[in-house]
Amino acid sequence: MDGTLTQQKVPPMTADNKKPRSGKSVPNDTLILSTEQAARFLNISVVTLERWRGKKSRMGPPFVRLGLRRVGYLRGDLENYTRSNRNRDVGSDEAA
Repeated sequence: MDGTLTQQKVPPMTADNKKPRSGKSVPNDTLILSTEQAARFLNISVVTLERWRGKKSRMGPPFVRLGLRRVGYLRGDLENYTRSNRNRDVGSDEAA
């Protein structure tokens, strides 16, 4: 290996963990993203996302267990998380 990262295509899944039938679209908010995809969506590192979901931290967006070692993130949950953490109060008290 030359040390470069390769991007693997992860097939879209729905919230009920079923693959969509070909020809049918899956609503964006029910797509399950991998940890890597969720980190890219949030523009943070995978390590940060893993720490956030740790037992002590309880920060970050909700996630779903997809087995003993695998977790996923609903795209709708990621969108809601970013929306609810948006800072609307930029420099209001600090400038006074």
